[in-house]
Amino acid sequence: MHVEQRNRDWVRRHVFRFRYEGPGKMALQNELWELVNLRKNHLLPMVKASGYGAARSGRRKRTYDKPRTADQHIVDLEAMDPEHAEALADVQGLNPTVFTRRINANQNQLINRAKMRASPRMPYLPCRAN
Repeated sequence: MHVEQRNRDWVRRHVFRFRYEGPGKMALQNELWELVNLRKNHLLPMVKASGYGAARSGRRKRTYDKPRTADQHIVDLEAMDPEHAEALADVQGLNPTVFTRRINANQNQLINRAKMRASPRMPYLPCRAN
């Protein structure tokens, strides 16, 4: 799987497959994408591959560390300068409920604007050639 495919999955999961046009919708999408990235990087735990082991059958089996958020992985490396460590400490007090509500509100606004754009049209009536 390529990185672009995975990124597109994140975009389509949160912004859906509607067509958005105009600066108002672009501003909503940018705000939504910022919220999604903050939630993804600071609130959602992920596992990191740590090596290989052997299964009972003798085949190689991938081993993973404990699930942690991306910022917890960075703090564990202890390779940050104090300025970035302080900024990261400010972000660690995020509330997942607030993020989810703001993401849902932005998604609902985008859906409503997409519905308003897709107005019902007259049915297609073929012309009869005489």
